[in-house]
Amino acid sequence: MALSKDILGQDLYTRAMAFNDVDIAPADLEAQRLAWWKTIAEGIINHFKTNGVISVNVSTTGTASAQTGSGTGTIS
Repeated sequence: MALSKDILGQDLYTRAMAFNDVDIAPADLEAQRLAWWKTIAEGIINHFKTNGVISVNVSTTGTASAQTGSGTGTIS
């Protein structure tokens, strides 16, 4: 599956909902801001790892004749 704004958008929306309308003590504000951005970053990274596909063209040379090809892979 390719990257999808709909899938990523829904995941980020769901993650953001966990932080909406929550009372935060002033002393905890910076920690909650950091937690917010960490969960957003985690959602983006996981989306790339789960849905990202890389296509590459590969040319190799060796003692035998030159070979060319293509392939796909995942992000880990």
